[in-house]
Amino acid sequence: MNVKSVWAITKKEFLIEFRDRNPFFSMLSYVFGIALICYFGLVLKTSRVNGITWNALFWINLFFIAQISIGKSFFGESKYRNYYYALVAKPLDVIIAKIV
Repeated sequence: MNVKSVWAITKKEFLIEFRDRNPFFSMLSYVFGIALICYFGLVLKTSRVNGITWNALFWINLFFIAQISIGKSFFGESKYRNYYYALVAKPLDVIIAKIV
């Protein structure tokens, strides 16, 4: 693993990701929607929900958001960018940078 190439790819991915604000706001609306659904589903069913349940729901929600983001990161780009990555970095470096 080459730390310089991982850092360079991670920096480029952040610049590309924050150039377009739509993915950020779509993830934010996803978080709000899931939290609202969980709140209405649990509070209407029971009068009180403990902190352990909310903690579990938070981590499940965070896991699914991470999976969606990583999937968009790998499949949302052109094949030419993949060729470029293959020329400048090792595959493990690209995978680690995209997961970061």
